[in-house]
Amino acid sequence: APPSGVLAILSRIAINSSSLAGILSTETAGWFLNWANNYHRLYWSQFIQEKQHKLKYRSDNQKTNKKYSIMRVSYKNSLYQKELNFLQNSLTYSLDYYNADWKQLHEKSWHFIATDIHKIIGCAVFMPNENSKIGELILIAVDENWRRKGLGKELINEIITHSKYKSISKIYCSSFAEHVPFLRKMDFKGN
Repeated sequence: APPSGVLAILSRIAINSSSLAGILSTETAGWFLNWANNYHRLYWSQFIQEKQHKLKYRSDNQKTNKKYSIMRVSYKNSLYQKELNFLQNSLTYSLDYYNADWKQLHEKSWHFIATDIHKIIGCAVFMPNENSKIGELILIAVDENWRRKGLGKELINEIITHSKYKSISKIYCSSFAEHVPFLRKMDFKGN
């Protein structure tokens, strides 16, 4: 079964046997090859849908009346390590698979975390390419207790808001088929 709790993973890593050789076991590499066939490529473009997304660093979750905050953190922030720990506990695969690539990406990527009073409850990672005005939603993960309550939508809205501010007009992501309806609700288009 594919990893749960993730809409998109590090699609920058080529999923083919030559790039996986020596990194993953044969069994795991085979699983990733099969997994890649279930991927869907989608994108969001401000030219397709010009919605106004307001920046909300303090959000009321309408379905639970619980408060959470969403903020952008850099890899130098103490919350960054907590984000990695959250991802490690939320994902069914290890971030060690992507360790080298993750370290190369972390300085350039945007990390958004959602916290309630006590802990991180969600995060999203976005890789901008400001030269070409496009970017990629690398991953989004939400704590099991906070799923289907609007938090994933809020995280994506934060990415869209920051992207518009930086004049990024198109956002790509790769997703499993089961998450495509959610992304379509967020105005992502594609196969």
